[in-house]
Amino acid sequence: MFKKRNFVPIALGFLMNLVLIFCYHFLCNGCVYAEDVDVILVFEHKDQETVKSSKDIDKISSILNGIVFTFQISNGERSENIEIFGCKCNNPETNVEIPAMIIVNCAKESKKYNVSKLWFHSFANDKNITSVFIPDSVNSFHFCCFKDCENLEKINIPYSIECIGESCFSGCCNLTTVAIPSSIKSVPKKCFYKCSNLKTVVFSNSITSLGAFCFYGCSNLTDISLPDFVKSIGDSCFEGCTNFVDITIPDSLMFLSKACFRGCSKLKNVIFEGNETSLREFCFQKCSVLTNVLLPIFVRSLPEGCFKECSNLESITLPNSIKSIGSFCFCECSNLATIIIPNSVLFLENDCFSNCSSFTSITIPHSVRKIGKHCFYDCSNLVSVAILGFAKFSECKIIDMFGGISSGKNEAFGKCFSLQNISSGPIEIFDSFYDTHLCAKV
Repeated sequence: MFKKRNFVPIALGFLMNLVLIFCYHFLCNGCVYAEDVDVILVFEHKDQETVKSSKDIDKISSILNGIVFTFQISNGERSENIEIFGCKCNNPETNVEIPAMIIVNCAKESKKYNVSKLWFHSFANDKNITSVFIPDSVNSFHFCCFKDCENLEKINIPYSIECIGESCFSGCCNLTTVAIPSSIKSVPKKCFYKCSNLKTVVFSNSITSLGAFCFYGCSNLTDISLPDFVKSIGDSCFEGCTNFVDITIPDSLMFLSKACFRGCSKLKNVIFEGNETSLREFCFQKCSVLTNVLLPIFVRSLPEGCFKECSNLESITLPNSIKSIGSFCFCECSNLATIIIPNSVLFLENDCFSNCSSFTSITIPHSVRKIGKHCFYDCSNLVSVAILGFAKFSECKIIDMFGGISSGKNEAFGKCFSLQNISSGPIEIFDSFYDTHLCAKV
């Protein structure tokens, strides 16, 4: 008796061979190979009959292990490099291994190309990618290269990489660990923007700058050591990193940019290693558990909103180098019970201590030339104020030191309902305000 044989697999295999033969002989009479990988190709954007050598090719689409890659040969007839222009993964939980080299066989030549670059948006928005291996042949990522790859968990950045484009890993919300090699000098704008599960970042000491919004919204980033030689940190670089506990600012960093640590709601300790690091607007705003800060001894000003809404800030030492305290600088620091304003301060700007409800007394040194609008507004437990020297009050029409009500609009001590005593030297009113309006007990 003869056994029945299933001819379906044989027929499918025969058809597959026909497809491969068709691809080779009719699609430009050529093929592309990656080392140790079987590939099917399609040449794009050229008349099939014109493809006689690799320099006639605009783009090459090929399938490597079920992943559709689009390659583009780098500029120049003698180029030995090829770039990944796009990638499409059709299967979920795909591990992408980028080839280091491909071989292009055309009608008149066979040529090897090194895979050197990943073009902008080449992997962007691919929800099936879970890991990517990048070979040493690749030297740069263009901007938005892996943007919004929501399921990407793991990627290596080899030492061959010299440049990473803006928003390269933006929105990769399952990426957990990143090591940045010494070949990279700068991490660009929005590089890891809203990588909400990123926990660990390892920097090399070659990093000199971190771009604006670089780690914005990385809410699981618990600990980070800034590189020893970093010179600049962009605006909102670490804003919304809600699990930060400690941060050390190296002496190489000349300034903290606008809102760089805003909303780091678990940040308790800030250590400045240098003496001249300056601060920009809102840099520690809403760091609600920050308790103590020792500022650099040569800082010249505290800008607008610098410590605004740091509701648990209890003490801060202001160095004698400070010339001005900016608008809303300590606004709503409700646990700040005392502060010594040094003799170097010339300007107390609008609302700089408003809503500091734990203040009981304040001494304004003789150096102060201006007390701005709402400067101590709604310091509800403030009992006494000592103004030393010749004080100037802005935007004030009338000062009634003992009547308790003025018709001015400054309201520097407005809603200070516990205020009982103001002692002062000579007072000058100019186009600004010092108004005791609503200081009920004065």
